[in-house]
Amino acid sequence: MDKIVPLIPSRTAFTERPDSASLYPMKTLSFAPVAALVSCLLLYSCVGVSGTVTFGADGSGTASFTYTVSKTVESLGKLEANSTKLPFPVSREDFDRSASRIPGLRLDRWNRKDTADDIVIDVGIAFDSPATFALFLDPEGKRAAFRQSGKEKELSIRLATGKTALDPDLAKFVDTVFAGYLFDVTMKTPSKLVSASPATIDPSGLSARYKVPMNDVLKSQSDILWVIRW
Repeated sequence: MDKIVPLIPSRTAFTERPDSASLYPMKTLSFAPVAALVSCLLLYSCVGVSGTVTFGADGSGTASFTYTVSKTVESLGKLEANSTKLPFPVSREDFDRSASRIPGLRLDRWNRKDTADDIVIDVGIAFDSPATFALFLDPEGKRAAFRQSGKEKELSIRLATGKTALDPDLAKFVDTVFAGYLFDVTMKTPSKLVSASPATIDPSGLSARYKVPMNDVLKSQSDILWVIRW
């Protein structure tokens, strides 16, 4: 399954998740879908995202995020920030490495809180341009990219690539495991937004919010591409 862009995550509530093994015994699912799901859980790690990104008139900006990630992937995240192993940096060292290798990116805040099962991280970054922010999201430019034509600017973020429908039992499992997790991010621009599909633009025309359940992202049979133009 696809990785989530490193837009850094949070969960709506810290509720105890049910025991998936008791809900869905291994004998009810074939090996291939189970293997795919395990891989998916390691990459997404029951992640939810909430945050606000603000772009200034000169292109510089700030981003504040809160995210939750299962403790299962903490050690993986320490291997290398934004590596193919994880869709986002996890530890303070991960973020420091990302900041040091991307000119114009600065880590302003990093706070961690541990719950029984999850790591909850609050992060604040500053960047000198939308292009720098896109590099933070994905240094390879496959899941996030910034383009400018004349005065019009465009930031695109790919949350998922369309896939075939999940096995019904697998889909039910995803709905259970990811219940309560959201992708909920707001983008604020210095000038009127031209478009922000599939987000909702507020009446001022200077802010767009995209909110979607994470299980819908995982099960999506079509591309989920968020394109913001201003």
